[in-house]
Amino acid sequence: MPHYTLPILPPSASHNSPKSPPSTLYTLSDPPYHGQLPTDHSTYRSISPNTAIVIDNGSSALRAGWSHAPTPKLQFPPLMARYMDRKLNRKLTFVGSEIFFDGTARGQAKSVYEVGSNVVNNWDVQEGILDYVFCKLGIDGSAGAVDRPVVMTEPLANLGYARKTMSEMLFELYGVPAVAYGVDALFSYRQNGGSTGLVVGGGNMSTVLIPVVDRQPMIAHATRLDWGRAKCVDYLKDLLKVKYPGLLTTGKVTDVQVEDLIQRHCHVSLDYGRETVQMLDWTGLEERDQVVQLPYQEKEIVQKSEEELRRAEEKRREGGRRLQEQAAKMRLEKLIRKEEELSYFKDLQVRVLAAPTKKAAREILDEDDDIKDEGFLDRKIKEMEKSIRKQRNKDVGDVEEPEGPAEPPSYPLLEIPDEELSEDSLKTKRAQRLLKANHDARLRAKAEKAAEATRQAELQRIDDDRRALDLPAWIADHRAQRAATLQKIRDRERLRADLGNRKSHAAQQRMKTLTSLAADTVPGRKRRRGKDDDEDFGDDAEAWNVYRDITYGKEDDDDGENEDEELAGQLKAVEARLLEFDPEFGEQSTQEAQKDWTK
Repeated sequence: MPHYTLPILPPSASHNSPKSPPSTLYTLSDPPYHGQLPTDHSTYRSISPNTAIVIDNGSSALRAGWSHAPTPKLQFPPLMARYMDRKLNRKLTFVGSEIFFDGTARGQAKSVYEVGSNVVNNWDVQEGILDYVFCKLGIDGSAGAVDRPVVMTEPLANLGYARKTMSEMLFELYGVPAVAYGVDALFSYRQNGGSTGLVVGGGNMSTVLIPVVDRQPMIAHATRLDWGRAKCVDYLKDLLKVKYPGLLTTGKVTDVQVEDLIQRHCHVSLDYGRETVQMLDWTGLEERDQVVQLPYQEKEIVQKSEEELRRAEEKRREGGRRLQEQAAKMRLEKLIRKEEELSYFKDLQVRVLAAPTKKAAREILDEDDDIKDEGFLDRKIKEMEKSIRKQRNKDVGDVEEPEGPAEPPSYPLLEIPDEELSEDSLKTKRAQRLLKANHDARLRAKAEKAAEATRQAELQRIDDDRRALDLPAWIADHRAQRAATLQKIRDRERLRADLGNRKSHAAQQRMKTLTSLAADTVPGRKRRRGKDDDEDFGDDAEAWNVYRDITYGKEDDDDGENEDEELAGQLKAVEARLLEFDPEFGEQSTQEAQKDWTK
């Protein structure tokens, strides 16, 4: 049987080992601020008056100098910013790279050219830049004008209006003796001794192809391609947005820095097909990969001690208890207001029942605009009693009875007919009827509370017996109850979230309610004297019910306003039972621990 021996790779060569850092790490360049450009008066005074000023008026960079010099004297972007400084109380002007020195100037900068065009259209900026060029070349204006001829570049097939305006500015404003215009690519071709060939001029906004025969350009056969360095910058920006979302929107990389990436890391391919095939070749892939490091500041993470974590936990729990106390106080105040309102409606009901005629009862009901008839008043009282009883039993419990046997209250006037009583006795009888109704309601609440306690005790006994007989089934049942309660909580949270989405079902129902309100606006039944139509807005209970439906999605009524708290209480009760008897359910499994990352 053959045997094979496999070499064991060292740990450094494993697949899980960290990658080695790149051999060359590039950084982003700062904005191209070159400081104040010097002013040269000596060259202007020493050269011949026939020496021309050459201005390459490009859309990416403006170059200016003397025709006898091998290199331009000035080079800067065609930008200018002019604004009023309130502290210095003077107008400041920044030209070229000077705008990158001042933040306000950078925001106020304007270009000579319109975005996406290489035709001059901002003549105020053009005038400011020409002033700057002539001043830096040493032309002090002692002759009353710019007494040197000017050679200026322009785009191929320049507009007649642009050339006419530029000529007017040079002749009438600066008084130059002569002006010559030309295409920069043709100037370069002639300077390099070209005679016959195809001139390819790669510019910032476009690329031009001009055939030349015996030093004569064939302008009629020239072609302009809508591709230049600015298009390369836009394309690189799109690629960066796709691969690194948010990189350009957060201001980490500016347009000037993207343009610098083009200049430093991109090239014109001489064999595009071969380079495309070899682009993803594993051989030398890492050497071809260029890594650019953005400015990065590591966040300092403060490690807290156990004592600090414990104090933070106690502070959080104390804040939770304080919030619970405030909520309980608010519920108690709300319960007191409901009881006062219930007392008012019961007194109103007693007065209606004691009315001698239906007309008198109708007049009593008309005192409150919300009450339509006796049936509506009776239903409202029952609903309020149910809500008060539910909240009282939940939050504050029933009122403690005094120690020792209590004598039942007596209401002697209730058994006497109204015809046998005086007016004062009738008032006392109505008060006794109200007291008896309150006493009976409290007795019913006590009975219901005792019955509910008995039912809960019986359910607890049945649950304990079931747990003793079959613990796995009991655990599975309680886990199912916990999952169902969590699902209800998520459904209610999803409903609240859907109310913010106009395309959701809840939002559409709300819009239908608004539409129906706009279509069926019923004026009030009774208009008080001295009130406008909108002065009693909100007095109607039905209007507030509709408002709750619109705002909260039909879940803010008395029966459902505490459903969130009830669900939270049920969840805590089920989790407490699981923590006590389920060995696989720990503190980290509770909903509160999953929401709080500190646990």
